[in-house]
Amino acid sequence: MNTDKLKIKITDEIFNAYTRQGFGRLLKAEIDLIMFDFALKLIFLEERKDYFIDSELNYFMIDKNDLYSLSKKLKITESKISSNIEQVGLLKGMLEDNIGLLNFKNLLLKQKQDQNKMKNGYLSIQVTNKLLKYFIEAKISEINSQYIYDKDSDLISFNIFTFIHLFDTKNEDFIFWIEQQNDLFNQSDIKEIKRKLIKEKLSIKDIGVTMSKGVLSKLIGKGSDNIIDELLTFIDKKDL
Repeated sequence: MNTDKLKIKITDEIFNAYTRQGFGRLLKAEIDLIMFDFALKLIFLEERKDYFIDSELNYFMIDKNDLYSLSKKLKITESKISSNIEQVGLLKGMLEDNIGLLNFKNLLLKQKQDQNKMKNGYLSIQVTNKLLKYFIEAKISEINSQYIYDKDSDLISFNIFTFIHLFDTKNEDFIFWIEQQNDLFNQSDIKEIKRKLIKEKLSIKDIGVTMSKGVLSKLIGKGSDNIIDELLTFIDKKDL
């Protein structure tokens, strides 16, 4: 994608929008969103090419720092930009699982975990992108699991088994991974997890926060971030 191709693409989009329902019936709000998408692509094409997936801007990646910079450039409020991002993302189908889960995983990989939250059985992630936040909430709710917010409305917490389940991890795959962590988990820990997954035939998402507390507490002070990295590597190997 380069500037010339982008200009041709935006011309096609405007023309198609104008003729979709009869020429001249296009609402100003639709034009604004098309031009907003075009403006952001021009800006990030120059500043952050890594924000693109093929020819489309990955709206999940726009964070709080970007909002401030965009607000100055476009001369509109950060809240308006955030709202537009959500609308454009929805219109362009950015809530597809593969894109959303990839950004969810990558954001978790970048952030350090709060040990107090881990003691209570939760991983946490700071999500300043409204579109990504909406995606995460929707995916967790979709599997009838729970997430929590603290005073910080951008900090979303969930137990480790909820996270693993979102990536379609099979019981036997997780059992295999947990057995490889024998420097952290004793045989009693592993046996209890296997009992729930095999004997009780629970889905991973149904193990719950109590067992999550037991697992995450083992990681505290023992390179928890490295273990999270290993867990995400394990998930990546499953072609997710």
